[in-house]
Formats: sequence, C-alpha cells, structure tokens
Amino acid sequence: MERIDRFITNHSMYSRSIVKKLINAKRVYLNDEVVKKADIKINEDLDIVRIDDEVIKAQKYVYLILNKPTGYVSATKDGKDKTVLDLVPEKYKWRNLFPAGRLDKNTTGMMLITDDRSFCT
Repeated sequence: MERIDRFITNHSMYSRSIVKKLINAKRVYLNDEVVKKADIKINEDLDIVRIDDEVIKAQKYVYLILNKPTGYVSATKDGKDKTVLDLVPEKYKWRNLFPAGRLDKNTTGMMLITDDRSFCT
C-alpha cells in the first residue's frame, strides 16, 4: 500500500506539490471518487487512479521504439545537434531515458529508448 500522492509522483510527471494542488482542485480520482486527502493509501494492483481523464498506471520502466531520422545523434545531451531524446513524447520526458545502442547521425533506423539501466548492461 502506498499513499496516493507518492504513487502519482512516482508514476507521472507531477511533483508532490502539484499533486496536492490537483487534489485540492478535486481533479484526482480513486476508483471514480474524488480524492480529498493526499495520504489515502492505495493498492496499485487493484485501484484505478486518475487525474481528470488521464489514468495513472504503475510502470517500473518505459520502453519506447522510435524511427531515428537523419540529423539526430544517439545521445542524451549534445551541445550542437538534436538528440534522439528530442523525439520522445512530452509525457515521458520526466523519466531518466537514454538510447539503448547507437546509430550514426546520418543513419536512419529503429532505436530503443528506455529508463531500464539493467537492460543495457
């Protein structure tokens, strides 16, 4: 069992302070009922947590497949070129993602982007 505010913070892009504001604004739902307190305990395997219409799911790791276009480097940061992480949808950018493997800047192809460090060791 985990507090609902911690659950949302751990599985979304929202900070604890934002989650508390969302709860106060009556935008957080637990099993279709408005959440009134941040310290409510939930069972992530059974309960359904929503912010407005967005369901927040427990997700240990993220695995994204993307088709890398030319002109992007296979890095997390680069001072002069765009990186493959610039192609990641906004809703995943809060996670500590990295490319699993490399393709040259002028090469296109499929790439795996993940936050699962054990996947690449």
